[in-house]
Amino acid sequence: MIKRIFSLAMIALTVLSISSCKSDDSEKRSDNDIKVSTTQKITVIYNSFKDVLPKFKFNSEPVENYQEGLSYSFSAECSENNYDRYIDKIKKAGFEENSVEANGYYAAYNAEKYYVEITLVGELITVFIKRT
Repeated sequence: MIKRIFSLAMIALTVLSISSCKSDDSEKRSDNDIKVSTTQKITVIYNSFKDVLPKFKFNSEPVENYQEGLSYSFSAECSENNYDRYIDKIKKAGFEENSVEANGYYAAYNAEKYYVEITLVGELITVFIKRT
């Protein structure tokens, strides 16, 4: 009987020690992204496509279009020099897989399978991104 009481006490103590050591990751996690752990690497799945694109200051405030969970796009005034610099930032951000580049046009995928398409017509840049 004493062994049973001692065993139950040890089980209760073990359960309490495990539950008290568990940390609450919800406070540490950003509201903008979710991390998914795999055996090979940690992949970040963004809640907002906007967060996937590199930050850049265009000649005017972008006009944005966001479809929840489907795609994000924006248009803004942009010089040709700023367009070239933004394409460089897009490439450095990892958008180089299966890339297609022409005068005023760039399209590519990144490792997380986001697709970006960028066009410059006159002084207007249009950026479209979606998850494939």
